[in-house]
Amino acid sequence: MRKQRFKEIQGILSQENIGSQEILLSKLNESGINITQATLSRDLAYLKVSKVFIPNKGFIYLLPHDLKKIDSISYPLPDNMLGVLSIKFSLNIAIVHTLPGFATHICVNIDRALIPECIGTVAGDDTIIIVIDENVTQEMFRKVFLDKFPELKDRI
Repeated sequence: MRKQRFKEIQGILSQENIGSQEILLSKLNESGINITQATLSRDLAYLKVSKVFIPNKGFIYLLPHDLKKIDSISYPLPDNMLGVLSIKFSLNIAIVHTLPGFATHICVNIDRALIPECIGTVAGDDTIIIVIDENVTQEMFRKVFLDKFPELKDRI
């Protein structure tokens, strides 16, 4: 039963843009699989399904092998930074606060900007941690970051 459920979830997510567990549950019900939202949530975690923002589609669930497709999507940077609320610093770490659900999408844009002063990023749901090279001052990073994302000048 579990393997059949996994197969059906994977099939639905591969063929359709599903943005909520409620929609996915109804699709599963239509195909004769009746489970609770809690079971579906555990199944999505087991299958390592991610919910990501795709331009013109919104937030949708993607299977791990479909995440590679995101790299081929061209994101216009100004539109993708609209979810940034604020950026604050602590030593060589920048904390970016975003609207709920926007952190992963914005983090991808920061990573794609290839900022040499940025060692790496980590995204949560509404928070991003940027680790800044220890030889770079906060002021130097602000300047480089704003060169890449000038639309953020009032939030940094």
